Amino acid sequence: MAIKNINMAKVFSSANTKQSLRLVCDYIDADELEVNPENEIIYGKLNIDDLKAEIIRSGGVKNPIEVIKKDEKLIIISGHRRQLATLQAFNEGKLSSKKVPYFINDTIKSLDDEKMAIIGRNTQREKDFKTRFNEITILTEILSKEVQNEKGRFRKNIADRIGISEAELQRYWDYKKFCPEIKEAIQDENSTLTFSKAAELRGLNEEEQHKALEIIKQKNDISTMELRNLKKSIKEGYNAE
Repeated sequence: MAIKNINMAKVFSSANTKQSLRLVCDYIDADELEVNPENEIIYGKLNIDDLKAEIIRSGGVKNPIEVIKKDEKLIIISGHRRQLATLQAFNEGKLSSKKVPYFINDTIKSLDDEKMAIIGRNTQREKDFKTRFNEITILTEILSKEVQNEKGRFRKNIADRIGISEAELQRYWDYKKFCPEIKEAIQDENSTLTFSKAAELRGLNEEEQHKALEIIKQKNDISTMELRNLKKSIKEGYNAE
């Protein structure tokens, strides 16, 4: 059994924990740890191919999996991909043991704390639009309950937790103002209208958004500058085409 002193202040996205915790790390069979359903809601199905290859090369997981104890079960907070990769590699005969290091975090007391911790531990991962939008929606809902948050500080708080700029966060908030057809185009991998480009259309009403989208569909590609000009033409009543 290994003892580690870990400063959790930087990684705890939940509550206001600022102390260093003395964490006892032990080993357990990976299949004795329970998947956290909130992780799949936020991040969907996990891609573990690269991680599995790395774990096989290393002879097993080195970084402890963080869990909470709930109803006598050990529920994962951080380490879902490590657990799944270990079990797959073991079942394929590429690891001799399915044991993984883990520690119990007993500072997480509520479901909101769980969600915030899960998101806080995933700041280094590359995110697609849907995943990032899920994170922002959840954090906005949770942190809006903290009435002491002033508007500016509220936005900065969320942006800092996720690791994006306040301007980018605002673009995600404004996504809700788009018509369903533009939202669908943004999430379509074959669409030329990416999320960053669609941000140029903010401020158009639903009818104006439909006009813009019809013109965008006629093009093989459209630049940010063309979108700015398109928006200006629609707002000023010119022939947008």
